[in-house]
Amino acid sequence: MPRIALALSLILYFLMTSFIFASSTGEIYFHGAVIEESDCQVSQINHKMQLDCSRTDHTISESKVLSDSELKYLDEENNLAVMFLTYH
Repeated sequence: MPRIALALSLILYFLMTSFIFASSTGEIYFHGAVIEESDCQVSQINHKMQLDCSRTDHTISESKVLSDSELKYLDEENNLAVMFLTYH
């Protein structure tokens, strides 16, 4: 009986320590995309982005200063673009 208890204790010990070491090192990078069809108009000037959305009979406007934003066009006609937003 003591051998079984010792074996189970060792297995549990190695399982627990592997999780501890795995969670205490490294960096996490998040890459994602928000894709949404909307009636909103987005304007970007330097590090400021303005979002205007129509709701029924009134317009909601909001301006926010972002830490970093970049707009890259995917075609020569500048019709298709990807906006990169970086928050620190």
